[in-house]
Formats: sequence, structure tokens, C-alpha cells
Amino acid sequence: MSHRQRSLDSLKYAHSMTMSLLKDFPEASACHLPSPTDNHLLWSVGHLAATYGWMLSLVGKPAGVPENYMTLFGWGSKPSPDAKMYPNLSAVCEALESEYQSFMRAVVEMPEAQLSQPLVKDSSGFAKDTIELVDRAAWHEGWHSGQISSIRRALGLKGVMGL
Repeated sequence: MSHRQRSLDSLKYAHSMTMSLLKDFPEASACHLPSPTDNHLLWSVGHLAATYGWMLSLVGKPAGVPENYMTLFGWGSKPSPDAKMYPNLSAVCEALESEYQSFMRAVVEMPEAQLSQPLVKDSSGFAKDTIELVDRAAWHEGWHSGQISSIRRALGLKGVMGL
């Protein structure tokens, strides 16, 4: 199996876990903050969508998320418990899925030799090339998926791995 395929498989797995955690999450609890230092579900999902948009720009593809996603969910933004300041949960989930699929497609369609070439934009140290970017994307999605899992537990929602 190629490095590209292994990396894509890791990202697919991380993303599938996130999507499982979102399936039955109550919209009324989307901005629940178990503690003031946590990220809430809506911010985490929007942040993942915004980050996939940013990653697309690193490989020379246009982001599909609305511009305000970078302000609401991008680097340096802070989750607010005020749900009125955000798009609704289903719209944010759709944006995440769309940006994830676009990123996956961009990597799958990329010539093999390009995977180890420098990214087209500076990533501020996040990744040096596309294959490393895919590996970091899997790590990043897993990180936020774990946060979402903790919120589910705090709300008393059923786990997704039978735990």
C-alpha cells in the first residue's frame, strides 16, 4: 500500500469517527460548553470545515466555505455559547463534509510526484508537503473528534464505540 493510500485511510477513519459522533447530537446542545476552556460541538465542526478549506488553499485549490467561517471558526477564534452568532448545525455539518470531500479529491487526483513537493502556500509549520498535510489532517480531525466525544459524555449521550 502506498504512503498516499495509508494516509488517506487514516484520514477516512478519523473523519468517519467524527461523523458517527455527530449523527444523533441534539442541535439544542450544539453550543454546550462543559467547561469554559472547552470547544463546543458547533465550533469544532465549523473549525474542521474551515481548516479543510485552508488545507485546500495549501494545495492550490479554492476553499468552498463561506468567508465568515475563518472568522467564526478559524485559527484564533473562540467558541461562544451564543448559538445565534453561528450558522445552524446542519449547515456547518454540510460545510465540513463538502470541504473534507474536496480535500480528499484534491489529494487523490494529485500526481504522485507532487505529494512530496512543498505546499503552494506557507502553512506556518503545520506541514511541509501534501502527504504530511494529509497525516496532519488525520491527527487534527482525531483531536477534535476526541473533544466532541467528551462533550457527548458530559451530556450523557451514548458513545459510538460501544463504550
